[in-house]
Amino acid sequence: MDCFFAAVEILDNPKLKGLPVIVGGTSDRGVVCAASYEARSYGVKSAMPLFKARHLCRKGVYLPVRMSRYKDISQKIQEIFSRYTDLVQPISMDEAFLDVTENKKNIPYATTIAKEIKKTIKEECGLIASAGVAPNKFLAKIASDMDKPDGLYVIKPNDVEGFMKGLPIKKIWGVGKVTAKNLNNLGIHMASDIQRFPKSFFEENFGKMGQHLILLSKGIDNSVVTPYRKVKSIGHETTFKENISDKEVVYKSIVQLSEKVSKRLQSKNRLAKGVQVKVKLNDFKLITRSARMVEKSDDVTDISKKAKTLFEKIQLNDASIRLVGVSVYQIEENDTEMNLNYFFK
Repeated sequence: MDCFFAAVEILDNPKLKGLPVIVGGTSDRGVVCAASYEARSYGVKSAMPLFKARHLCRKGVYLPVRMSRYKDISQKIQEIFSRYTDLVQPISMDEAFLDVTENKKNIPYATTIAKEIKKTIKEECGLIASAGVAPNKFLAKIASDMDKPDGLYVIKPNDVEGFMKGLPIKKIWGVGKVTAKNLNNLGIHMASDIQRFPKSFFEENFGKMGQHLILLSKGIDNSVVTPYRKVKSIGHETTFKENISDKEVVYKSIVQLSEKVSKRLQSKNRLAKGVQVKVKLNDFKLITRSARMVEKSDDVTDISKKAKTLFEKIQLNDASIRLVGVSVYQIEENDTEMNLNYFFK
């Protein structure tokens, strides 16, 4: 979906059309969740601190996040996907992979399906979507970003080799700023440049990442579209209205966040083994600490106790705190109830 949150706000209030719309909040706290293309022309980007966005775009329309509304629209879009295939893998609220090799309407061409889905989303939801059509997930993801907004980019199997020659190395999954810089220092700027080096070079210097780079540089991705993703972590965070130095306020927030995490675990019938605390300081430096609990749990007391212990290990050095977050990982299904039922039978 193109500028999803912002697009929904404009859909609900047509007077906003053509204006620089920024979704994230009405204060200087927090970050940009979505920005219309008009706002992006000012340099506003997702995940940018709101105070920086306001500096770049003083005439922007700043709106709070309405998550329940976005979820409603997202569910409608997911329903449209399901008319064509059950092999739908949501990546986020506004993005998904679809495997349409065999589809419910027996349409022979994936491009035809992409056109139909874009048209249906526009007619039924009033929103614009971009699509990428390719032989695998990696290439489809890249293709979906090629012609935004309202894009439809197709990479045919016979075009993969030529397409990869013109693909910047930073577009490869897993290549961040540090890896990109290391590759650039080796003279590797395009994906095809990797082919100039022997396979052993990347395996020795980059380990598993090296094998990953070699395959993707050739446009090879054997991962499959998985309809149901296993929940890897659950977390909540809060941005304070003002930077704080009072640790008691932080402890109170940790308990409140742990309670939210606990409720979500219980609603999903899950237990967690690991706990992570995230702290963002007044200079935007991000610090995380994580550790495992003695036993896997969904109890707020266990989670908050471990989270507090982790927070105490963070060296603040007189810095104030802008944000604190609590999350859990190593999540497993809670089979306690099932075992009790079996026992009493």
